[in-house]
Amino acid sequence: QFIIEYEGGHKGISIDELEEEGFGRRSNCRRCLYKVPRQADLACGNWGVIGDKAGKATFVEVCSDKGADLLSRAVKAGALKTEAPNPKGIEIRGKVEGAMLKLGEKWRKKDFDALGKDLWGSIQKETSRCIKCYSCIENCPVCFPVEESLKAKQYMVKPGEVPPNPMFHMRRFAHISDSCVNCGQCEELCAMDIPLAKFSHAIRAEGDATYEPKLGKSAYSN
Repeated sequence: QFIIEYEGGHKGISIDELEEEGFGRRSNCRRCLYKVPRQADLACGNWGVIGDKAGKATFVEVCSDKGADLLSRAVKAGALKTEAPNPKGIEIRGKVEGAMLKLGEKWRKKDFDALGKDLWGSIQKETSRCIKCYSCIENCPVCFPVEESLKAKQYMVKPGEVPPNPMFHMRRFAHISDSCVNCGQCEELCAMDIPLAKFSHAIRAEGDATYEPKLGKSAYSN
């Protein structure tokens, strides 16, 4: 729930209700199925922090030996204090995560089913508004272009052509197809509000569901 506090009380509004009205989280966050980032060394958040600790402590889930060592060193250095989690808090944490995963599946189905009717047509239509500002490339954490070739003449993508040939976006989708982390930066920072994250996420999710990874299981498959 989203809690609104005011003098004399508070009001809670469900996330479902907010997001159906177009408010709440970014679209890529809605579709995400990694509500607790266990692919990291430490997963920190407030789910499971209850009672007098609520709002004053952080729930830390140790996900690797490196994370355990980091936490141990921080405690020894006096940077923080730890204590065992409340069993009731662990139970609540699990229920909240389960509810959010169901919500993620719901949004994924809604977004991807709509695209499934004509994915390539949707990509061509939406990217026809592209002004080729390169923001989606420059702000992507996993896209590393060859700088001297990015704006040079290629087989299908010509320099200075606006809107660019659809291959301008298709080659980026192909490049990040097995490494996109669904951060949403490409879409968030697009000057023309093109739903790039939705396109790349749909392609990645479809690939993950259909093919075995060539180079071993990825730590992130969303």
